[in-house]
Order: sequence, then C-alpha cells, then structure tokens
Amino acid sequence: MWAAAAVFAGAALGAGKSDAAPAGGTQKPADYKRQAEAETDFIQAHYWDSAAKRYRPSYPTVPGQLQYDVMWGNGVQFSALAAAAREDPAKYRQPLSDFADGLAAYWDPTAPVPC
Repeated sequence: MWAAAAVFAGAALGAGKSDAAPAGGTQKPADYKRQAEAETDFIQAHYWDSAAKRYRPSYPTVPGQLQYDVMWGNGVQFSALAAAAREDPAKYRQPLSDFADGLAAYWDPTAPVPC
C-alpha cells in the first residue's frame, strides 16, 4: 500500500524519476519499497510546510500564488504517510501526526454530518 500510494503521490506531484528502461535497454526489476521511500522523502523535503502542517500544491512555490489551493492530494498523501508509518514508525509517525493536526483546520466540528 505504501509503495503504491507514495509512488502515485510522487507522480501526481511531479516528484522523482522513472525507472523505465532506456531506449533499446532492458528494464530493471522494480524496487517499489525503495522508490516509495524516495518519493515520500522528496515530498517531505520539497512540499511540506512545517509551520502550516500542510503540503503545498507546487514546488517551487510561486510568490502570490495560493499556498493551499486544493484538498484532493491530501487524501493520497495521508494514505501514503499512514502506510509509511506502519512500515517505518520511527521515521514517518511524526510527519503523519503533524499532517493530521494540519488537516484539522479544514474540519468544522459544529457542522452537521451529512446523511
């Protein structure tokens, strides 16, 4: 799960590099765990805003651009971090917890739950 979610999140954000074979070459066997960790680390290093506890929608940031303009990617990244925290709790549990805290800003505890 972590590998798939992290690779998907990285691809959606434009992070990392492809393991595709060069023209005329043979493709190496995929190492999804290594690729997932590399993508997750890239996202943490370049998209994470530790002060806001949220991920920016682009890298590098553009002055004057909305800093947090969409929510859809948060679900993907939350899933990726949750799976990563199960795989390597010492490394990813705190980023997952911080991100959950940052997402609380989008939750209105007084709003009725839709039926």
